Amino acid sequence: MKSDKEISRVERTYLLGMRVRLLKRYGPQSPPAGTMGTIRCVDFLGYIQIAWDNISGQVVVLDEDDIEIVRTCPICGKEYTGYPALSRKDDRTEICPDCGTKEALEAVREIYTVYSQNGDMTFIMEDKCNTTSVVGFYYGEPDEESTKEFYGKLTAEFE
Repeated sequence: MKSDKEISRVERTYLLGMRVRLLKRYGPQSPPAGTMGTIRCVDFLGYIQIAWDNISGQVVVLDEDDIEIVRTCPICGKEYTGYPALSRKDDRTEICPDCGTKEALEAVREIYTVYSQNGDMTFIMEDKCNTTSVVGFYYGEPDEESTKEFYGKLTAEFE
């Protein structure tokens, strides 16, 4: 029999409505490995009640059966297992590790200016993921206000 602490851990890990995949199950009426299901509850013994997609609900005993949590990424829509990443956009949405890596790399950027005395022109540069790009320019020496105004604008007007 599981302790209250163990049951509490199971309840915090396996939440109502969470999707799971059966990896291995012992018993004569077990669904086949790979079967997907939805958690209905964790009972007072720490057993997980699951409604399997292809058969009626059955109990999973973690000490005897193997399941994995399957999550769907809200960004790319792909299913993934393992630990989620936390989105940098709101610091609370769980996303797949691939989208988490992509967001992290997009966040790593440096913006700076390069001044050309010959043309009296300032180029706005951006370093992101080992790539340097010109993301804007303006005439005159570098200043913070103009850099903000012309960032992302690559057009010029000549008189």
